[in-house]
Parts: sequence; structure tokens; C-alpha cells
Amino acid sequence: MRYYKTYLFCFGLAFLTIKQCVSQDIHFSQNNLAPTTVNPASTGDFNGSFRVGNIYRRQWASISTPFITNALTYDQSIYQNISKLSGGVSVIYDRSGDLQYTDAEIYLSTSYQTPIFNSKHKLSFGLQPGITIKSISQNNLSLPNQFDFSQGTFNPDLPTNDILTNNQKSSFIANTGISWSYTTSKFNSNLGFSVFNITQSGASFFNNKEQTPVRLNPSANFTFNFDNNFFINPSLQYQFQRGATSSIIGTNVGYMFKKNAANLKSVYAGAMVRTGFSRNTDAVIPNLGMRIHNFDIGVAYDVNRSSLKSATGGRGAFEIAIIYTQFYQLLSKITPTCERM
Repeated sequence: MRYYKTYLFCFGLAFLTIKQCVSQDIHFSQNNLAPTTVNPASTGDFNGSFRVGNIYRRQWASISTPFITNALTYDQSIYQNISKLSGGVSVIYDRSGDLQYTDAEIYLSTSYQTPIFNSKHKLSFGLQPGITIKSISQNNLSLPNQFDFSQGTFNPDLPTNDILTNNQKSSFIANTGISWSYTTSKFNSNLGFSVFNITQSGASFFNNKEQTPVRLNPSANFTFNFDNNFFINPSLQYQFQRGATSSIIGTNVGYMFKKNAANLKSVYAGAMVRTGFSRNTDAVIPNLGMRIHNFDIGVAYDVNRSSLKSATGGRGAFEIAIIYTQFYQLLSKITPTCERM
């Protein structure tokens, strides 16, 4: 019990320290199914030899050109003894708005996990360097001094002083994180803190230097297992970046099946809320998921509850995710034949 109190104290202290910092960046609702996009220290944090996953999100289709976000991830154990060294790669694609603002990111991840106190407590450190390529399309772009007052409309043929010098820019970027986990047969906890965009410079669309705001991301995940095979999984995640905050808080309730012909291992259902420190609830997010064979599958829908709901009719974002995990396989023992004299 004293370890739980220590975890909660440290986690609460981290919140108080960074409460004035703020965020809005590429994000998913089902954070448990996109772990390396939440914290680089999650790289290799699973029981198996490798895992590959994809998560897809489609938002605001009811009021504009849909915002599309997709992340394809792969990670595996590189070396494991008492401690564990892991590596992986993530490819993230995000496109938003009529200007087709596109952000393509490629990361290499590495993490080091080591036990502390005893084998139930583990500390992980992660690093995630990468490249981001951002681009826009000027085909639908209208600038203020292109407004034709004689016609009452924008005229793209009119000259402007606000011409973009680049339709594309690229920059080096790096993320890092730390996590602390405690695991028993009845309880599992994971407390993490990650920092994204720790590199600060890159070219802008106007061919000058810009500052990429740092994104701070504390998170917590708990699982309580009961004797009747039910489990409860509360979780929370906060993001802070410049002048914005975002949080996702929710709980899943699930059931673990005994061995069966369909190889269905567990199912769960729950709901989350996306909100912020200084604003009202943005969305309510029901979600469903299952583990079958070696696959984790999840579906979620953001029901819009912000002031934009009068335009969206409550329709927000649809999200689907799937992860395949290759579990450890014991090598078959082969006894070579031996001729006796």
C-alpha cells in the first residue's frame, strides 16, 4: 500500500507542477491501442516478441472536409534478461481542413525497462527521434487582400503580399518519456510522463524559423481483476501545449473468458470524456473492444458536446484500432539421435 501512495503523490505533484502549461496536437481517443503515440517509454512494454498496430480516426465529416489521422506502429524486444531493451517504428499521417494541411511523421523508438524494488515494479525510459513533413494546398486559399469589394467575393487572381514561399516544410523532432508500472495477478498500474517536440526549430511556410511548442503528457492506467473474471480499467491522460489543454478520462468494464473454441479472450465496454481545465466538456466517447486470438480490436465514437454541437448534430469522430501481438513461443526440444557402440 505504501507504494500506491508514493505513485499517487508523485503523479499529483507532476500535475501541480505543469498545470500552467497547455495542448492541441495529433491525438486519439483509444490511447490504450496507440501506446507509443502517448509515451515512447511504452515501446516494447508488452508480453511477446513483437506487435504491430494501426489506428484510424475520421473527424468532423458532417461540417467540413474530414480530418483524417492514421498511425501505423511496430515494436519488438531487442534484448531481454533481467532488464529489457526494445525498439520500434511509427508512421503517423494527419490531414485536416479544406487547405488539406498534412502532417506526416516518421519516428524510431527505443526504450529501456528495468525492475526496481522487485520484479513487480518496473521503470521504463523511452526516446523517439523522427522527422515531420508538413504541407498545404493553396488551391482553396483566399487571403484578406484578395477580397473584391466590387463583386463582394474573394478573387484568387488578385495580387497579395501574403504569398507563402513554401507549400511544404520538414524538420527533425524528438520525444521522450518515462513510466513506472506495478503488476500483480489482481492489479496493474502504469504511471507515465512524456514530453513531445523537445526539439524546437524548423522552417515555416513563410521560409522563416518557427518554434514548435513542447507538449507535456502525463497519463495513468489501472486494471483491477476480480475472481469472477470481470475487470475494471480506469484511465486518464492530460495534454498541455502552449495555450490549450486536453484531457481524456474514462473507465472500461470487461470480462475475461476461459479457454474456448473461438479463442475469444476478453471483451470490454466503457465510456470516456474529453475535456480541459479551462473549457467545458468537448466530447463523450463510448467505446467497445475485444481480444481474440492474438488481436486487440477497439472501436470508439466521439459524440460532440461542445458549442459546435448545434452545427455537427453531435457527430464528432469515428475511430477504429487493431493490434496484433506475437506472443513468446517455446522452442520444441529436439533430441538428436545417437548411435551406441
